[in-house]
Amino acid sequence: MSLIKPVSVLAIFFAGIISIVAPVKAEESTRISVSFHGRMFNSVASDYLERPTFVSIEKRSGDEMVLVVRVTKLVRDQYGLDYTEIRFLKTKVDDYLVLINKFNEWEALATTRGDSFTKDIGKAEVWGSFGRPDVQFTFHSGNATHHFLALKFCAMGTCLNDSGFVLSADDAKNFATTLKQFQSGEIKQNEIDSVYK
Repeated sequence: MSLIKPVSVLAIFFAGIISIVAPVKAEESTRISVSFHGRMFNSVASDYLERPTFVSIEKRSGDEMVLVVRVTKLVRDQYGLDYTEIRFLKTKVDDYLVLINKFNEWEALATTRGDSFTKDIGKAEVWGSFGRPDVQFTFHSGNATHHFLALKFCAMGTCLNDSGFVLSADDAKNFATTLKQFQSGEIKQNEIDSVYK
């Protein structure tokens, strides 16, 4: 009986990890143009560098809509992936905007005061193939004048360090604009299959 519980916990843990790294097929997916770039830390440059960033709108089963942000990594991770992605739920956009607005407030205050710090802002639910994971929003200072919004994927209460990306202050504002457009329906999915035969 005592062996069943650890085995069950391990099974759930590995199912969660697989849901993070396994490709997930959407019913429909349309890439869109955006005006923000995810960043990754480059130890040689000692800076957060812009990375190729691809954004798409996906229709999941049950008509659930998600905004997928995929940022290309500098090197492949331990799972063999050369990208990180987070799927933002259309139904949770207001939650994301509250956290981004808090970042904007802190960024303005920290820049004025010359403060440099790292502090969690909060979490919000995102789409996952196994359960409902979260994304952790964190305020992070590169120095007293350059602050970043760090977004990190969290599953089963654990936030994975290599599962996210950062946005500059300007990119965070542009990301918020994209989320608002996604929520309002201003960004539409284009019908591709019937056009390109």
